[in-house]
Amino acid sequence: MYSLKYLIGKLMAIPVLPIMYWQSVRIKRNMPSLPEANDLTGVIGNGKKEIKLLSIGESSVAGVGVKSHYQSIVGFISKNLVELKGVKVRWNVLAKSGFTAKNVNDKLIPLLKDEAPDLIVIGLGANDTFQTNHPLLWADEIKKLIKNIRSKYPTAPIVFMNMPPVRDFIVMGSLLHFFLGNLVDFFSLELKKIVAQHKNVWFNDKQISLEEFRTIGGANYKITDFFSDGVHPSELTYRIWGEKMGRFISEVVLKKT
Repeated sequence: MYSLKYLIGKLMAIPVLPIMYWQSVRIKRNMPSLPEANDLTGVIGNGKKEIKLLSIGESSVAGVGVKSHYQSIVGFISKNLVELKGVKVRWNVLAKSGFTAKNVNDKLIPLLKDEAPDLIVIGLGANDTFQTNHPLLWADEIKKLIKNIRSKYPTAPIVFMNMPPVRDFIVMGSLLHFFLGNLVDFFSLELKKIVAQHKNVWFNDKQISLEEFRTIGGANYKITDFFSDGVHPSELTYRIWGEKMGRFISEVVLKKT
């Protein structure tokens, strides 16, 4: 059924493609080139039990918008696990800005180390959305990703982060919000079906929104405070998102720990 909706959406987009193309060009031209966080490994906490966390994905995992992963979603997930579980977290980041699920399979998975992590957190979806990849192609790459990881680490829990809130990216116009927002919803539906078919694999399918984050952050923050460049998260957003992901992992994935 969603395939028909996807096709209808493509057909609906045809009359406004020139406008959407112009918007995309303008966005790319005005977007600053932000570096990734420069520390790919880190440790936080002093608990007796240590959790080795491997984070894989695109720019949100790479920490674009902040200088250190102590300020990124990886660092804040780790901090939250330390507070909720009383553990030490040792993280390792394997991510690249601009990467799709296919890029991760082709270029990052071959770099996996022999030492098995205790927990794997994956953040993907934004770049596949921007490239308007078909949901079924996205699904194929996600299945391949899980298979590739399982062949290397048979027992490590795999957790997919929430899909990116494309509808809230403030640099985009309403047309891009509508069409790309619908596409990311299709990706989410596919991912939800895939994880249901695999043991020890989870997906936090709760949609995140700027409105929710503003409510959590407080009235003192402006909309622009939640972005580093209109698309990528700021440290504030990483903190709120990381706390929510850390709570999900603590309560759903590591509930017996």
